Amino acid sequence: MDAAQFGAILDRLGALEVGLDASRAQVQAQGALIAQQQDEIVWLKDEASVLRTHAAMASLCVEQLQTSNHQLQGHIYRQDLRIMELHRKAVTRDREVVRGQVEILRKRLAGTPFTGY
Repeated sequence: MDAAQFGAILDRLGALEVGLDASRAQVQAQGALIAQQQDEIVWLKDEASVLRTHAAMASLCVEQLQTSNHQLQGHIYRQDLRIMELHRKAVTRDREVVRGQVEILRKRLAGTPFTGY
């Protein structure tokens, strides 16, 4: 092999080495990108976990609010019944008072002759 062939082989090896270096740099860049994407995946999984926890807490809050609402509606219903009962008793008592007053007036009027206005 002569010097020209040897020089051509060295040039070819140099070109291959440059290509290899470029390929290594590309692989390293892709590796860095993959590592970044893996970090993002881990972060997204953590965020998803936090969101699931928040959703579960929100669901519990909704259940508690529904239970409280149901209890409050029952309390309001019982209070309404109590108010109606008290009103009925008040009306009955008022009628009895009026009847008593009417009876007293009748007795008074029965002993006194009507003289007009």
